[in-house]
Amino acid sequence: MASCRIVLCLISVSVACAIAQPQASAPGRVVVSSRNSLSRGYSFHSEVPDPQDKLSFTILLKQRNLDRLEEVFLQVSDPKSDQWGLFLTRAELENLIRADPAAFAAVGEWLAPYERVVELSVLADEIKVHTTVAVASKLLQTEFRAVKHADTGRVLLRHFGTASVPQHVAQHIDFVAGISELLVDRQLRSHMMPQSADAGATTKDIRVTPSVLRKYYGVPANLTGTNAGNLQAVGEIADYYSAGALAAFEADQNLPAAHMTTVGYDCRRIGCTEVGSDLNVQYITAMAPNVPTLYFAVNNGYWVLELVGSFALFDPLPYVLSIGSGYAEDVQCDNTPECRDFGYDNRQYVRRTDTGFQKLGAMGVSVLVSSGDDGAPGFNGASGNCPMDPSVYCAIGGCSHTTSACQQFILTDVYNNQCIIPTGLDSDACYNLMRDPQHNAVIGRFVSANAACNVSLETDAAQNSHVYSECTCDRLNYDVHFGNYGFRQYNYNASNGPWFSAMYPATSPWVTAVGATMFMTDDGVNVTSEVAASITTGAVITTAGGFSTFQPMPAYQAAAVKSYLNSATASPPPAFLFNASNRAVPDISFNGHNYKVFTSNGKAVTCPCTASGFDGTSASAHAFGGLVSLINDQLL
Repeated sequence: MASCRIVLCLISVSVACAIAQPQASAPGRVVVSSRNSLSRGYSFHSEVPDPQDKLSFTILLKQRNLDRLEEVFLQVSDPKSDQWGLFLTRAELENLIRADPAAFAAVGEWLAPYERVVELSVLADEIKVHTTVAVASKLLQTEFRAVKHADTGRVLLRHFGTASVPQHVAQHIDFVAGISELLVDRQLRSHMMPQSADAGATTKDIRVTPSVLRKYYGVPANLTGTNAGNLQAVGEIADYYSAGALAAFEADQNLPAAHMTTVGYDCRRIGCTEVGSDLNVQYITAMAPNVPTLYFAVNNGYWVLELVGSFALFDPLPYVLSIGSGYAEDVQCDNTPECRDFGYDNRQYVRRTDTGFQKLGAMGVSVLVSSGDDGAPGFNGASGNCPMDPSVYCAIGGCSHTTSACQQFILTDVYNNQCIIPTGLDSDACYNLMRDPQHNAVIGRFVSANAACNVSLETDAAQNSHVYSECTCDRLNYDVHFGNYGFRQYNYNASNGPWFSAMYPATSPWVTAVGATMFMTDDGVNVTSEVAASITTGAVITTAGGFSTFQPMPAYQAAAVKSYLNSATASPPPAFLFNASNRAVPDISFNGHNYKVFTSNGKAVTCPCTASGFDGTSASAHAFGGLVSLINDQLL
């Protein structure tokens, strides 16, 4: 067992998940993945893959002793336990969850004929296979195609049709990852939003800096890291930070230079964003000066399972991992209902990823995850099936009007697809309909048909869309048709999709979900109160909170959640809209409003740089993560 240090990995009960069973295939083989169409935004690339192109995939073996892993996690994370802080070493963890020897033998026998053209990375519970397209096609009896994302231009190799493994191998694996997934970039939400002249920060708003945070939360101004063995990490998906902006921020705030190590995928060659990572790196290092920081990014097209699995391989292992992005819990494995045909479904993907978080916690890693910036959420959620508050319109400003009598309508097509505008604009249905070149003409017809009501689409200061109308929804003309499209009045119906859709990995019971607060002030200097960050109180985000769709509530939350729901000030939504017995988020909250952040001009990694204000639960998670590192520094 390792020595004692703090770990903010939370106590929970076991997760009961439905597992997608492998499908029958040719005699002696089992289908582990099936793809007969492409996810939104992707199309087949004109170039045919070269048979000798490199390709990698991961065989996730069935893990053992998961009940014991959960027990260990609970014990080392609970201050009331006599095992608190006695974390497992890497060797102890690997011995605990190592797959059955028969699993390694079965996979080895399958791969043996190709040993000269296959390179393996064998871990305790997975085997990474590095080979060529030709060999992978033979192993999995499938065809690989090059697919390209329309927005990013990224080209990936993914199989098409069915992929299968021998039956004697299938019985030992959970699923095969890396051959079918097409992460939909629009659904991956970086939990950060910029301030603007029309939104959020006012002349009396406090511009938050590290010194402001330290003063308010009672952290000594001169407290820095002194333990050479301490280490913290920022985990990102295809993002990057500007070293020049970090240096400008440190000079502006009179901070020592951060001790940064950068590992993983460098996405700058595909034009990735940097602002989110700039915020995250600047504030986790500022709140924990002199604590070495690892910046770790995985390739675009991958998601949190890959991030957690790759992170666990670092030696030494950072004691804090902060993650500032997420997307809807119900659409994890591919963001479309198709993923249940891949040999695994959303819940199995989440379960395997949750086990990864358990492994980190058992080894003493505190995993902090931003809870999201869209409230419960409804706006830009998985379905958009969330009635908008009629008393609030364009809350953060920037629109031509301040009220609207009707704020939503439904665009439909002859195939029964529907797009709830504007709340569902990030849903699959809306994305597909809006990519049709006719969509502008279609919506134009609807606007023209309702000219008497002055219907229009407006954009706020954060570029979010809003529907303006002088008539109530029941008075609008929906008898408008153009090609395959038509319109309907929006009324809430459960069949239109979930009202609320919490963000994963914040909903994992094995991480600490961090929400955002904001400081209220009368003079722009002194804090009068701290409240939840909301567009109704001057922020450009609304801190996310709510309940998981299927992850059960950790035992430690029960009393707090019961007290909240029974309180006179809670005013929760109707009970049928959420499951109060499931995991609740966030666990904690920390200021996430109007952070002063330096960014490079033109997505460079050098200056000239500009200082701007940003909101986000990502800011909260990373700034708080720095404070956890300071605590670890005292305990190591």
